[in-house]
Amino acid sequence: MEIRLTGHADSRMNDAGLTREDVVFIIESGSVVEQGVTASLHEATVRGIPFRVVVKRDSDPPLVITVFEVYRLRETTMRIEYDGEADVLLVHLAENPGHTRGKQIDERRIVHYDDSDRPVEIELLFASQGVDVSGLPESEALADLLRSFPRLVA
Repeated sequence: MEIRLTGHADSRMNDAGLTREDVVFIIESGSVVEQGVTASLHEATVRGIPFRVVVKRDSDPPLVITVFEVYRLRETTMRIEYDGEADVLLVHLAENPGHTRGKQIDERRIVHYDDSDRPVEIELLFASQGVDVSGLPESEALADLLRSFPRLVA
């Protein structure tokens, strides 16, 4: 299977130590956790670690938007990043959170939690189409912060 990767997905894949073949395996052999209008979320275990892959469904070859470990070790600093190529807005809520796990809220939002179940990062997919902060951790503060990106707030 041929796939394309956004720069964001390629970076996440490399951070996780995955190969393109691993990502293809997750897409082809993994379970479809969620399927929306524009994207689908696939999950499979690679070398004992559960991974999830978000794939844009209306692209040929399939475009991998992001790749993440359900549990991962990652150091972060408090900041906002926007990847225009992947159309992903990352909101880092904590510095050096240690071991984290991601929870898919819906087809456009992923919240990462530390071992104490505190939210440490929010991943907002397809951000240029608008961002819905309702139901997200720190939603009021996040809405205030995102006002500096007026084209992103839904």
